[in-house]
Amino acid sequence: MKKNSKLYILFFSILAIVFLIAFYFFQSHFMNYSSIKIDSNEYLVYTKYSYEKDGFSITLPYINIIGEDSKAINDSIDMFYSHYSSNPYCNITYEYSIQGNILSVLLKAFDYQGTIPDITFQSYQFHLKRLSLISDDELLSMFSITKDDVKNAILNKFQYFYEQILSEGYYTEEECSYSCFMEYRGVSSYLDNVSYYVRDGTLFAYKPFIFSSIFGEEDFFKEEDFQFLIVDIKKD
Repeated sequence: MKKNSKLYILFFSILAIVFLIAFYFFQSHFMNYSSIKIDSNEYLVYTKYSYEKDGFSITLPYINIIGEDSKAINDSIDMFYSHYSSNPYCNITYEYSIQGNILSVLLKAFDYQGTIPDITFQSYQFHLKRLSLISDDELLSMFSITKDDVKNAILNKFQYFYEQILSEGYYTEEECSYSCFMEYRGVSSYLDNVSYYVRDGTLFAYKPFIFSSIFGEEDFFKEEDFQFLIVDIKKD
């Protein structure tokens, strides 16, 4: 009986060790995303092109994931860059974040070729388990919000900007109403040209707008003001 007990203990000990080893390799394999990478020696997203000259720089990402949707993202990034490829007065940067199964990639372009800087954002949401793109509607559904919620969040921040500008004395309400302020921003719709980005459990909307006018608001606005907080699940 004792001999059988020792055999049972040995058997289950070996079984437990095999399970732990298998779990370790499975977890490492999944966490490194090696099974979905095109090049297992590279990161899931890495810089494929970097250029710097006369104070202007361009860095472009490559989505290192197999499948048609990831290829479509890389093709879209190439098209995005082609618009600025002959422009020596442009900065392009990117950032990416992984939140659960969501890979979020954001491109930022600042074009200084004209008298007024032109700002463009472009983003992609990718489902790492399905290996497919996530639409804006699906992304908003994941955060249990609607486009009206996005619109209200953007509207509230622009109203805050306007109140701060008035309080800092750039002009009075009689000189420029809120409608006047938004006209100078070049914004006719709160939901036009919105790009979403997920970072650390937070959903942001990036929206370009004109940050200068005859009133000199370029001294007021900062680069981070193009980022609009929509949902922070850490605070829910």
